[in-house]
Amino acid sequence: LRGVRLTAFGELFLSDETAYSGRPMLELMGEFANAYPQVEDALRTGVTPAALDVQNTNGSYRLFLSAVNNYLYWAGHELLQKATLPNIRSCIVGSMGVSFSAQLLRLFPAAKVTYGCLEHLVAEIPQLCQHYEVPPARITSTHTHGGDPQADEWGDESFDLVFLTRKMIVEPESEFGLRFARKAFDVLNPGGAVILWETVHPNRGKTPLPCAMEAVFDLTASPKAPSRTKKCFERLLSDVGFSNIEVVPCLAGQTSFVVGTKA
Repeated sequence: LRGVRLTAFGELFLSDETAYSGRPMLELMGEFANAYPQVEDALRTGVTPAALDVQNTNGSYRLFLSAVNNYLYWAGHELLQKATLPNIRSCIVGSMGVSFSAQLLRLFPAAKVTYGCLEHLVAEIPQLCQHYEVPPARITSTHTHGGDPQADEWGDESFDLVFLTRKMIVEPESEFGLRFARKAFDVLNPGGAVILWETVHPNRGKTPLPCAMEAVFDLTASPKAPSRTKKCFERLLSDVGFSNIEVVPCLAGQTSFVVGTKA
């Protein structure tokens, strides 16, 4: 519209041109709002609304990629200041973690990254790498996965860090997340670390509002998503073989990461 422009605040937080922009997350929240009429049926049937299914090539997966990478850019920056990590020379992340990998590569100048994800999500990785300024020379490989961690090959299968986003909320009946945790353990070098980005509920008492809202988003994207406590994650990763397990809250408790080490 003529004569209408963003304020200085809007230019900083709503423009695509700034690192502080919240626009991707606002656009994704709008998509969630549009899908809410389908959520009741989704919770009843366990079938994710088509628009919110990242595996649906006709859905809003590009919005998910943009918003999640935007969010994890800042959450990941705080995580890397707080978490106890080994020296990282090699890591593997999916399409949702490109922004996190950019932060990681800055912190560990000798590190290189491998990307792997579903085919239609892998197609978006080059643009995300360009946006978050991931140097091409720091990328070991980029390849497609079928989604079964036991059947897929993760590059050279040897990493110091594996970064998994929201695997634990998907298909609990098939132990989808647990299978990814086991795969992560198998491909990690001794002393390597796995990082899970998940909703972590307190062991006792009421769930804080930010955590509860994060769990609501989990349910809309994966209606069968289980609720897991800190103790539950500790037990799950310990059973796989991980040690030194810690939960790292970030962004004033709005989100959390679970970190485990392969002894």
